Amino acid sequence: MRERETNRRLWQLAEDLVKRTCRRQPKGSPSLFNQSLMELGALVCTPRQPRCGDCPVSDWCSARQHSHINDLPNLGPRPGTLQRRFAAFLVRDGRRFLVRHRPAGGVNAHLWEFPNLELASQDDAPREAAQRLFGFGPETIELLGVLKHSITCNRITLEVFALSGCPRLSASGVGEWLTAHQMARLPFTAAHKKIRLRFAPAGARRLKA
Repeated sequence: MRERETNRRLWQLAEDLVKRTCRRQPKGSPSLFNQSLMELGALVCTPRQPRCGDCPVSDWCSARQHSHINDLPNLGPRPGTLQRRFAAFLVRDGRRFLVRHRPAGGVNAHLWEFPNLELASQDDAPREAAQRLFGFGPETIELLGVLKHSITCNRITLEVFALSGCPRLSASGVGEWLTAHQMARLPFTAAHKKIRLRFAPAGARRLKA
């Protein structure tokens, strides 16, 4: 099912089903139809040990008719997990913090975050990472805490640092200066929302374990 042509065909079939539902049922039915399909997949037509005897559409099931129930879905081997390490930086100018908008086309597109950078190895120092990201080395850098989270197969360690003694930094090309009140109205990634809630309003409070 991860093959491009198979995936394209499945999306085409799904689109055709939604269009047929729109033609035959009252307004709002596509959302009900989609919800029904999700419930069917979650509760009845599960990847392992599907409950075919309870399935309301089993008479039209091609997999059942051709004895392919145990062959689907053909997902192939699961990808291995990848350990990754990031440094996120809190840079403050009075009541404002430097944040940035994630670009389109990637993971967490269009969401907001604090400036951060992936560290190449365990020996990659956060101070040097800040130098690469901002173009200056802070006088002091304080570790506030460490967050761990997962995105798909990535197991991410996110180290949060407060920078001080920085030269006045223009947000151009790096992000925007926003207050805690302004940031509260924006959608942040899950991990960076935790940073915002725990650090940005009150400064350098330490993360709870």
